[in-house]
Amino acid sequence: MSRDLYARAKSVFVRAVDLPAGARRAFVEQECRGDAALRAEVESLLAHHHTQTLIASLSTTAPLRAAKTPASEVRSLFRRAASAVVRLRPQGQMALGALAAMLLSAAMGVWVHSGTEATLRQILGEKLRGMLDADVAAVDLWVQSKKARVREWASDRTLCDRVAELLRSQASDASQSGPASLQARLDELAEAHPDFILWDRTQTVVADSSRQDDAVARSATPLGARLLSHVFHGETVLCIERPSQPLFRPGQAPADAPLLSILCPVEGDDDRIVAALMIRNIDRDGELDRILGYVHTGESGECYAFDREGIMLTESRFNEQLVRIGLIPPNAKARSATVVSLRDPGADLTAGYKPDRPFAVCPLTSMAAHAVAGEDGIDLDGYRDYRGVEVIGAWKWLPKYEFGMAIEIDRWEAYAPLKYLDIAFGVLLVVLGATLAAVAFSWLSIARLRREVSAARQLGQYTLEELIGEGGMGQVYRARHLLLKRPTAVKVLKPDLSTPQMLARFEREVQLSSQLTHPNTIEIFDYGRTPDDVFYYAMEYIDGLNLAQVVALTGPLPAARVVHILRQICGSLREAHALGLLHRDIKPQNIMLCCRGGESDVVKVLDFGLAKRVSSDKTTGATSGTGLVGTPLYMSPERLLSPGTVDARSDIYSVGAVGFKLLTGEDVFFADNESTILAQIVEGPIPRPSEHAAIDVPRELDDLIASCLSKRSDDRPASAAHLLAALDAMSLSGRWSQQEAFEWWRTVGGSAAAGPDAAEQLAARAESRVGEAGLDAAPEPASLAPDGPDRRDNGDQDERQHDGILDGGGSF
Repeated sequence: MSRDLYARAKSVFVRAVDLPAGARRAFVEQECRGDAALRAEVESLLAHHHTQTLIASLSTTAPLRAAKTPASEVRSLFRRAASAVVRLRPQGQMALGALAAMLLSAAMGVWVHSGTEATLRQILGEKLRGMLDADVAAVDLWVQSKKARVREWASDRTLCDRVAELLRSQASDASQSGPASLQARLDELAEAHPDFILWDRTQTVVADSSRQDDAVARSATPLGARLLSHVFHGETVLCIERPSQPLFRPGQAPADAPLLSILCPVEGDDDRIVAALMIRNIDRDGELDRILGYVHTGESGECYAFDREGIMLTESRFNEQLVRIGLIPPNAKARSATVVSLRDPGADLTAGYKPDRPFAVCPLTSMAAHAVAGEDGIDLDGYRDYRGVEVIGAWKWLPKYEFGMAIEIDRWEAYAPLKYLDIAFGVLLVVLGATLAAVAFSWLSIARLRREVSAARQLGQYTLEELIGEGGMGQVYRARHLLLKRPTAVKVLKPDLSTPQMLARFEREVQLSSQLTHPNTIEIFDYGRTPDDVFYYAMEYIDGLNLAQVVALTGPLPAARVVHILRQICGSLREAHALGLLHRDIKPQNIMLCCRGGESDVVKVLDFGLAKRVSSDKTTGATSGTGLVGTPLYMSPERLLSPGTVDARSDIYSVGAVGFKLLTGEDVFFADNESTILAQIVEGPIPRPSEHAAIDVPRELDDLIASCLSKRSDDRPASAAHLLAALDAMSLSGRWSQQEAFEWWRTVGGSAAAGPDAAEQLAARAESRVGEAGLDAAPEPASLAPDGPDRRDNGDQDERQHDGILDGGGSF
């Protein structure tokens, strides 16, 4: 086949591939009249190829080849690699073999090391959780036993009678020995001399074992009053008394230890609570310290309790060390309880570090900060404790007691088994690294430079980073501005399509789109041409989902959200129509939802590449030749019957079809063959969303969508401005709020604000769901192909079927 025949076949194919079957056959017949060889080649291309495989495999200097498959690409890669190895000199082959052996050894070493570390982490995690759970259970059992013992004292009949007698004497101001008799009875019950306070229902002290002159008749502090309110409602409460926050007694608690106390209700003869009894310092024998001391494992493991301010309530096992570093006073009775605060000094104090600020203003340790916030957890990566030492630990907050518990082990001790393994693999990696550097320095440098040159292709002020889309006439890349570093989408005209006609269409696409400034229309930033004649333009980069993906992901949308989206589409089209421009390809794949400027569900109308001026008597040369452009399922009847006579009401029909899709999850028309669909568009009954939707469609919105889909353009709203006014006038029961939009992006997208990363993940989920379910996110053009299998592919196929700016959706 001659080169001239290749070029002619390619030209006819590119113009014919987007046409419906009937129009396509007539066009091929006209273009190939009298040339059987040209017709046979064009028909072969139409039957077995599309524009992408043609561009990839057909050139003006090479014979036509079939499209490459992934398997053939892999085989070709292996063949080229084997050929390159064979061409190497023996020294090069030996060096390459040594390099491969060293890389394999390094990979095995890393795999063994990572597997050992993962196993050790799992063992440590289970050990810490198990020890902490056992310790918490022991403390809980100890507290419950103390509460039960105090309740037993408070329910003693003799004690209750003496409390009642004391209360009566207080009411009558009689001078009796009530407090002494109460003390005597408590001494008998406790077999000791417990420290206690007794309040009446007015929260006034009626007896106090301290025998302070001003103790009786005093009221509780506000913090103590809140605890007493729980007691007079029948609860037995454990409370923590610290010097900085006295609860009841006016004097300060002892400074060398916290006081754990229990408040218990006392009932009268009629089972009514008449007083509150507090037994102070229930841990005077240090039972809690002994319980937690059993968890002092290894050289550095310890378990301790702490309050909401991060103050230790029990003793540290490192008291001697804490004296040396200055965290507790240097005396024989030095204790860490109530003195040491769980604060991060910033570095290891035991290694001689001296903080440059007071210890009291340092932040809480990572563990304490999470615990006092009510978050239980475990950290196996390591954090600094109150000594500044790297530790791993687990912690739990006990809200019913208002204190937390933690178990910690120095990180070096926890991961000691990995020490020798780290040394061995460290030495191995150093040797391998040195050898690799000696053997392959120049080779890797050249390869790296080639990759950097390829990845950093520069177009004017823009650096291309990644191909994100491809249409019939150009490719779209994610790029960054050289100076502003702003993410940008750059569309590049394919070099083999740089004919005068294509260049005119490319420039026209830029010029028309750049006139539009509405916030719901994609913005064009720049246009240029490189010294090697590569034409490109830069535009807004959008992270989001197109409407086809949104419907595929969540199904039909609520009416209020549909109105919210349609209003923004109409706002974009209103500006275009006011400038005398028709879009001509409004469809779900050309409308994207994104988050911009703190707003969610922001619409961006894409692809004004098929736009034309209303005043044109006929389509310009840049888009002529086919007569029919756009996506048939969203075309108005007049577009099919007389494409040269359409006006703004043709776009209104497409907006109605989009609204129908959003409300029902279905296309307006659907059939197995092209002729039936075209007949439905031109002659079929006007569908109403309420007849197809699984959700309730308001009557006003149902009527408006039906009017947009009218066969006669005169029966539709006259323009986007009229349609927008009708949407604004609707009296729906509720509006789609920013809060609802934010929640949708947060819950469905897995992100607090649907940022760029979240939007890309959401797009991937939508495409995955479409692929798994066999859904048809962009069925309209693909389903009309009569001479081959159904090529539905959630919008990507449609992207190849005309030359829009950002056709097919996704993140642009």
